[in-house]
Formats: sequence, C-alpha cells, structure tokens
Amino acid sequence: MTRQYSGTKAQQIRDELLRQIRIGNFPRGSQLPSEQRLSEQLGVSHMTVRKAVADLTASGYLRKEPRIGTFINEEISGSKLQKQLGIVCPAWPHPMFNESMMHLSRIFEREGWICRYAFARHWEDRMIEEVWKSSDALVLFPIRSREQIPPELLQRLESQEKPVVYVGNPDVFRTDTVSFDDEAGIGMLLRELRKFGHTCIGRLSQRIPERKLRPRDERLFLEAAAENPWCRIVDFDVECPYFESPVNAVYRKIREQGIGECTVLAGSYSMILAAHAALVDSGFRVPEDVSLVVLGENGDLQFLRPRPAHCSFSVEVQAKLILELVLRRIADPDRPVRNPKVPPCFYHGETLAESHAAIRNNNTGEYR
Repeated sequence: MTRQYSGTKAQQIRDELLRQIRIGNFPRGSQLPSEQRLSEQLGVSHMTVRKAVADLTASGYLRKEPRIGTFINEEISGSKLQKQLGIVCPAWPHPMFNESMMHLSRIFEREGWICRYAFARHWEDRMIEEVWKSSDALVLFPIRSREQIPPELLQRLESQEKPVVYVGNPDVFRTDTVSFDDEAGIGMLLRELRKFGHTCIGRLSQRIPERKLRPRDERLFLEAAAENPWCRIVDFDVECPYFESPVNAVYRKIREQGIGECTVLAGSYSMILAAHAALVDSGFRVPEDVSLVVLGENGDLQFLRPRPAHCSFSVEVQAKLILELVLRRIADPDRPVRNPKVPPCFYHGETLAESHAAIRNNNTGEYR
C-alpha cells in the first residue's frame, strides 16, 4: 500500500476501500473484486480483507448477494458519499465535446459531485447502462438517432427515476434538455452577413445515411432563407456516417466542384478548417475572395490564424444550465420538463470581409 493509515490492518483496508468508493473507482451498483483478488492487490491476508468488507457492509456501503459476490450499495445516502454525475458522450473526438466535458467537470465538482464518463459508439453500448445504474444524475450527448435507442433504455431514461439532461434537439427525448438556440443563431448569422453584402451563402453540412429525416439545422436554414428573400442558401452537403469526420469529403468536394457563386461558406469548426485548406489550395484568398464563418462552437478558435469569424454558443453557459436543471430536478422530481436554450454570440474575426458586390455598391447604401 502506498498510503499511510493509523489503526489495525483491517481498519487500514477499510479506509482504503472506502476512499476508492468515494472517489468513484467503485461506483454504486458495481461489483467489488473478490476477497482473494483484493488481498493480492493490497498485500494483506484474506482474513484482513474479510474483516474490512464486513465492516463496510455493516455500515451500509456494501451489500452481499449469496453465491454471487459483494456490491457497492446503490442506496448509499448523499451524506455518506459524493453524488455522481454520469456523462455519456460519443466515442469519437470532437472539440465541442472536449470543452463541454471540461466545463461540466469543473462546475459539478465545485458543487461536490464526482463525474464519470461513458464513451459510446451506439445506444446499445453496455457502458450507458452501467453509468446509469451507478450515477445520481445523467447527462446525455447525441450518440445516434432516437430510432436506434432500445425501447427499454428509452423508457428508463424518460422515467424521471433520476435526473436526465439531454444536450441537443429538445424533440429527441421527453426529458430536461439544454440546446443551442439555433434559430436565433441562424438569424444573427444572416443579419451579419447582409451587413457585408453576402447574398449567396454556401452551407457546409454532413448528410448522415442512416437518418431518414432532414436535419433540423437544414430545415431552420431553409425557413430563414424563405423569410429573407435577399439571400440564397447553397448546400454543400457531404455524405458520411455520423461517427466519421467529414473533413476529407469537404476538402475533396470543394477542390473538385468549386464553390460556384458563393461568396461566403458557413459550417462547423472542422468543416471550415477543411474548406479553408481547399480554397487556399485552389488559389482563392480568404477573406478577399471568399469569407468563412464557423457555426455552433468556438473550441480553440482564438488560437487560429487568421482568427475565424464565428457565430457560436458558450459551452460554459451550457454547463451552468445543466447543473441548474439537475439540482432543480432533485429538489422537485415531478416538476414539468424544461428546455432552456443557450443564446448565440457573433464574432467577426479575420475571415469575414465585404463581398465584391458590396464593394461595388458601397456608395448606394444597399447593404450597409
């Protein structure tokens, strides 16, 4: 053992096991390693481990199931053990998820919670079930479409047995939801682009084969364009599965097909990086010939040069709203479902400039 404790050997082992439970290494509902395995790991006798386990069982931290094993008690009170937040994320890297997890960890740990993460490739991943059982509240990021969720899991998530907050489209789950105010963001984007004279806007998007419905952001763009007849939206959509990065497809499409009459391209952080490379490699100048705007996230944009223009949302505000929903749901389990939205902000950066048409008509005041 590397830590120093006072008392008998059995008390030392009890304190070490309790410490492991409290820091989340043995979450609620999980099975404790066998007494033989623990004695080998901790370098003490089998009887010493048995005494420590018996003490923790009598104290309510553990429960025994005959012929099966010893488990961490799911009913440990909050006064004895820190509350645990389960966070379910897709099992593929994304700057927004990384920043969201950082803010969630900081904000919840400041309130005395322990965060546990499950990185899943699909809704049937057993880790989702495990983190659900061992956590006092659950935060879900989009994994795949709602249609692919097993009915038993969907029923459990929507049962309000414990707080569940979904981060994304409020139409997906009948639970508390935190979403970006995409409608307000698109409206803000179009207003800012109009100031710079951009009337033909290229929208970079990822078309997911397994999704039957048109993506929500695409529908919002089409509705916004219908309400703003001065602009034309051109879709530069690339088809690839949800769990794959679309950057290579975006780069190839722009290199092979060009951008037509578009004077500005808007899309996610990774898509804009790919578009920037394709434009430069094709002989375009950014922003003199084509402007670029990142949508929906900020990530590490402040460290890029030139600094990208972006219409983004604060993931720190998102994390604070999630904490508020969880605490309110604990205080009042029967309260109505809430769906607060994170408001957008626009930063002009260094990749947005006047379109050539705006420069030609600068004296008319048509766009200014």
